[in-house]
Amino acid sequence: MGAVTKYPYPKHTWSPAGGWWNEPKNWKTRTGVLVGVMGLLLVPMISFAKKNNAHFSHLPAAQEE
Repeated sequence: MGAVTKYPYPKHTWSPAGGWWNEPKNWKTRTGVLVGVMGLLLVPMISFAKKNNAHFSHLPAAQEE
């Protein structure tokens, strides 16, 4: 589905997305570094959010008799 055979394309065309069939040599390394950085940033944020979570009820407090 969606597979296209690679055909000749103009080499002088520039695209911010990388152009046709962009596969840099070190894409796996960059992806691994990005996953590691995201983990280093997200783990402390999630931990902080869990420790400082405040839950407020929209219901009035129950009255005791």
